[in-house]
Amino acid sequence: MVSKVVTNKLKGGSTRKHYYYMCSLYQNKGITACTAKMIPALQIEDEVYSYLEDFISSTKIIKDVHQRLNTYDKAFKEKIKQLNALNQKEEKLKKRQKLLMLQFESDAITKEDFVAKLNSIKQDLLQMNQNREVVHNYLNDHMKPQIPLGEVQKVFSSLANILKQGNTQDVKGILQAIISQITVDE
Repeated sequence: MVSKVVTNKLKGGSTRKHYYYMCSLYQNKGITACTAKMIPALQIEDEVYSYLEDFISSTKIIKDVHQRLNTYDKAFKEKIKQLNALNQKEEKLKKRQKLLMLQFESDAITKEDFVAKLNSIKQDLLQMNQNREVVHNYLNDHMKPQIPLGEVQKVFSSLANILKQGNTQDVKGILQAIISQITVDE
């Protein structure tokens, strides 16, 4: 939704401004995209303000925002899974290496087979360590600090104070920013 000002000329030559919100699709694309209904600004701002008060004071919402802020994205989680898989692969390679040593000590395999298999395991370990280094670098670069619940509550409390005690322009600015993101499905 976008704000719209309609100016009416009065008998005495003075003007009166009326503030409305209307569908942004109508403003950009015309009647084919949306109807031209305009909602008085005061009506929609009061409604949004009411929802904001409920939103800001909701413990459930604050906890949900806190959890979302402290949750990593899908790519980060995939890298953690990849790191775990690399650690498991390392354990298996080290077990294979120990088993190979035991086989060589008990003369179950020849020296040539031992050297070839040992070099193969060492090569696999080297490649695995290089991959792990890439994953560690990604995780370190994308690590974010955990935000305490108290800090999220402070932000919500500050917003509530601005809405209650802020000057009219600040409150209208916040409401207009929120309203501009509202979409209406008919």
